Amino acid sequence: MTLELRKFQLIEAIMSIRDETLIGQYEESLRKIRINNYEAALKPMTVEELKQRAIASEDDIKEGHVTDIEDWQNEISENQS
Repeated sequence: MTLELRKFQLIEAIMSIRDETLIGQYEESLRKIRINNYEAALKPMTVEELKQRAIASEDDIKEGHVTDIEDWQNEISENQS
């Protein structure tokens, strides 16, 4: 059975559900799965990586590679228009 067929059958099964509680349980299960997948993909930094990141950030600040918060907010506002 192809993945597309399995998806279609799952959609049909979900569309046939009339119990709102059951839908809520499916939603909660999907939410937990997404959270678990996201957390599993996270990779903690080593102490050395954290130090290097801090040094790089300090260097960026010294070299003027920063954006004022007001400029950033204006840029965000312009992009949302």
